[in-house]
Amino acid sequence: MLFAWPYYLIANPYVGVNLSLVGGFFFSMTFTLTVIHGHIAVALGSFHMDTYYQWHKKSKWFPKLTFHPVLFTTRFRLLSLLISLIILFGSILL
Repeated sequence: MLFAWPYYLIANPYVGVNLSLVGGFFFSMTFTLTVIHGHIAVALGSFHMDTYYQWHKKSKWFPKLTFHPVLFTTRFRLLSLLISLIILFGSILL
């Protein structure tokens, strides 16, 4: 919610509520994952951060999904940002 409101305010007049919420989710997920990864990196350091992620991979259910290594790659975060911008500009142009 913290990072999604600018996207929502820009997209809502063009797209409507449903698609602007989906785009806002992708837009905010990029920044939220960056902040979470930064906090873990600063708090634990690079060696312990890898151990922390491996420990979460061994756990069951929800923590295993929320700390999946793919979520913290730069490629995934840029792809998420690109998807949100495609939704935004595609809705404005159409």
